[in-house]
Amino acid sequence: MTNIHISIKWKPNEKFSLRQIWYMYTDELKFHDVKVLAILLMPNHLHLLINAESSFRLERLLLRVTLEHSGNKTDEIWTREVKSVADLLQVYKYIYTNPVQSGYVRKVEEYPFSSLQFLLGKEKNLIPIHDPFNFITDPIRILNWLNTCEKFSPFYPTRFFGT
Repeated sequence: MTNIHISIKWKPNEKFSLRQIWYMYTDELKFHDVKVLAILLMPNHLHLLINAESSFRLERLLLRVTLEHSGNKTDEIWTREVKSVADLLQVYKYIYTNPVQSGYVRKVEEYPFSSLQFLLGKEKNLIPIHDPFNFITDPIRILNWLNTCEKFSPFYPTRFFGT
């Protein structure tokens, strides 16, 4: 199993609300044999961090969902294998800080279309989220890390995927 970062970008469309688009993607993910580590929906793109054998079939299905809600071709879809623990930490933080960097919220936990809402128990868990950094056991520490420029240095052995 491999960790994969998928990003899909599209032209915004008024046809569906962000909440409706959020449900479209989370509903689609329920039917695939992947571990979702993080998902975050922005007004014009989606970030998904998964652990899977391959992302090819999932990419095609996510592309179909994108076309359903946007009515346009996507501007961009790309996948990248996440090869190391350091890279995984960087991608994880990049995904969750995207709404802060874009000026939508001041703190990562304030953004509604993020799997952090499931991990924090703020929203019903629409899809299972794999918790690679034991977020559930130490949410304050993880939130502090996500909301600062600090690098993450686990003081406990971190479980990684496919092992």
